[in-house]
Amino acid sequence: EYLMRLIDRYLLREWLFPFFYCLTGFMILWIAFDLIGEIDEFKDANFTVGKVLNYYWITLPEHFFVVVPVALLLSLMYAINQHARHNEFIAIRNTGVGIVRMTMPYLLVGLLLSVGMYFSNEYWLPNSLRAGKIVKAAAIPSLDQQNSEDLELDVKFRNEAAKRNWQIPAFNPKTGEISGFKDKPIVISWEWDEDQPKRDIVAARGIWENGGW
Repeated sequence: EYLMRLIDRYLLREWLFPFFYCLTGFMILWIAFDLIGEIDEFKDANFTVGKVLNYYWITLPEHFFVVVPVALLLSLMYAINQHARHNEFIAIRNTGVGIVRMTMPYLLVGLLLSVGMYFSNEYWLPNSLRAGKIVKAAAIPSLDQQNSEDLELDVKFRNEAAKRNWQIPAFNPKTGEISGFKDKPIVISWEWDEDQPKRDIVAARGIWENGGW
């Protein structure tokens, strides 16, 4: 039993460092590529370096859930390859340890990460995405007068009776006002009959009055 605990700790230690390096490296690369795509929007919103760092800290789960499976796979491949190169698996087998028991630490790590990511995806990720959108919305000039905490962001719905698809960047349920961002207006896709092409109505903002927009 004492020998197995030593082996388990050794196997986990040899996997943990490659996993940390892979996770950190891929996270930096993923954020860097995302920053390249978002830099114009940050510039238009006059984001400081501190605000950009705060935004990526808030939205970290969005990148975390993409990077973790890749980092886990590559780190396991590296660790197993290192063990095989130094014939460590053969040495462990010669002590009477079976293959299933020998791989149990890796199986347990994969199971715990899977369960953790599942629950985090249910409870952590949605809140972080919404908080990130609120950070952006607070810097949009058209939304300066509104409390960004009251906004429902990126609202999409289908009006089946009128055959319209609505794409609303920001909706304030308290005031009944819908708003667009500087580079993302409100878009209403209006489907006519078969003889008429589909049309898009684009607007900067809208207000619900007298039973209609």
